[in-house]
Amino acid sequence: MGKLIRKFFLAFALIVVLPYNAFTKVPLTDDPFISNGSSVAAEKKCSKIRLTCVNVEKNENNSKRTISTLATDIIFLTVYYDLEKVNIKSENFGFDIDFSGYFEFQEKTKQSKDTDGKLHDFTGDFYVHADDEGLAYIRTKKKSLVKPCLEIFHNGYEYVFNIMFADIYDFDNEKWAYGEIFDTNQWGDKVKKYLREQIGHRFCSNYEESLEDRLTVHNSDDPWDNN
Repeated sequence: MGKLIRKFFLAFALIVVLPYNAFTKVPLTDDPFISNGSSVAAEKKCSKIRLTCVNVEKNENNSKRTISTLATDIIFLTVYYDLEKVNIKSENFGFDIDFSGYFEFQEKTKQSKDTDGKLHDFTGDFYVHADDEGLAYIRTKKKSLVKPCLEIFHNGYEYVFNIMFADIYDFDNEKWAYGEIFDTNQWGDKVKKYLREQIGHRFCSNYEESLEDRLTVHNSDDPWDNN
């Protein structure tokens, strides 16, 4: 497992830090999963987030050689409670990945410069699955305009996604709800919190709740806290 963690940490060290630019939010494509979504909501068997990403890459896991790049992509990440499974689908790359069973959680920190040469403290949450696979969520510790990064390791490849928008599906009201990731420190980042609660707590036997996690206030009216 130590060798696997080092490989993930190497990817963390090599991330491309992209400064945030002004943008206009545009409508996202419909997700066919949501048809008859109310029946899923009634049983509370899953939760689902949608990540709109830019400057995405597919790299060889060992050499880091870039295989292909895309200007944009949309990621759907679904946690199935009863099946003990995490499913990740890419709209443009086209992959459909299942991680079933348990992960090992690792938290890493590192300093890195953005394209303007400014030094940032980065934190990475790594959810390590079997066979050199899993996912990682990397962002700055403090409030910053640097895009958070989701990395997915599967079948010998590393997929890198710089996140622009994050939405969770609100089954109670049958609609997508936006969640803040940029204009906040790491503990206010909706995606970071979601991954820790839905994957860390559910699937990582070694996950220990941090003081910041324990102090996080939950809002029953916020779909990010109750879905």
